[in-house]
Amino acid sequence: MEVGTDSALDRGALACDLHGVSDEAPNGTVALDLDVEGFRRLLTDTLEDWLADAPS
Repeated sequence: MEVGTDSALDRGALACDLHGVSDEAPNGTVALDLDVEGFRRLLTDTLEDWLADAPS
């Protein structure tokens, strides 16, 4: 993966070579799927725990 920093066309964009065209070694992991219900449960449980421990 590489973040464009020197071109007006891709400044700040994340470029991923999913097909090995660049011959560069892999240097990151990208999530291609999302477990929406699992994320909601994790977020809700985390916030409930945090709120339960928060000072009144």
